This record gives sequence, structure tokens and C-alpha cells, in this order.
Amino acid sequence: MFDPFYLLHPDNVVRNYPLWPIAVLTAGSIAWAYGSLLSPRLDTPPQLTSSAIQMLSGVVVTALMSVVLERGEWHSVGEMTARTWLAIGYLVVFGSLVGYTAFSWLVNNAPPQVSATYAYVNPVVAVILGWVFLKETLAPHAMFGSAVVIAGVVLMTLRKK
Repeated sequence: MFDPFYLLHPDNVVRNYPLWPIAVLTAGSIAWAYGSLLSPRLDTPPQLTSSAIQMLSGVVVTALMSVVLERGEWHSVGEMTARTWLAIGYLVVFGSLVGYTAFSWLVNNAPPQVSATYAYVNPVVAVILGWVFLKETLAPHAMFGSAVVIAGVVLMTLRKK
């Protein structure tokens, strides 16, 4: 199975993690893409209702999995700092409520090549926000990768004449 870690660290061929999560993530990505392509053709609830159902389902499943798989780790919730809670709040509001709802609207109202750009643009936006607000280091390979992503999105969304 393809190991993307090898691309980033070819000199480090020793792997101390399982490969099955890569297969799960790949299958999830394929299912997400398939669902995104089918969504405009399906009879679904109104846009905001559909987004709410999906996000609430995600919260419930994630919480149940956390209760089952992380029983001994719940004490760490009390150790979270104000900065951690603010980061979670930011992700809930902008990453989920705004971002996912906008993506859901795009899936149903824009061509697939436009709605697919979220997957490429979001990490670039996250890198830039980390650099601007958290004074994170913007490494040359991150700038190069961001430029490649932005160029790819521009090329992908240009209309053929």
C-alpha cells in the first residue's frame, strides 16, 4: 500500500505505525467524493437541515467512539487551556458551521470542479492563518506547496473557451 509519509521523509524508511488507517482514510475520501457527486441528484432535505443532520451525526458518532476508545483520557478535558477552547470554538464556528455549510451549498449549486477546491484551499488557508495570527513559521516548502495548490485550483477552475 502507498505510504504518503515516505514522500515527506524518504530517508526515514522505518515505520512504527500501522498502514490500515491509510486505507480507511482513502476509502472515506472516495466515499466523500462519490457522495458529493451524487448529492445534487438526490432528494435530500433543505440545505441547512441536511448540514445540521450531518454535523450532529458526526458529533454523536465521534463522542461515542471517544467514550469507547478513550476511556482513560477524559481527565485531560479539565486540563485544557483557554487557548485550546478558543481553537475548538474557532473550528466549530468557522470550520464546521460556516465552512461545511458553504461546502454543502457549493456541492448542490456549483460544478464539481468548483466545489472540489475546498479540499485543496482549506489547508493553505490554515497555514496562512497560523502564520498571521499565531506567528507560526512559514517554511519554504510550505510556501512552495501552497503556491502549487493555488496554481492547481486556478487551472482546475478556468473554463475552456
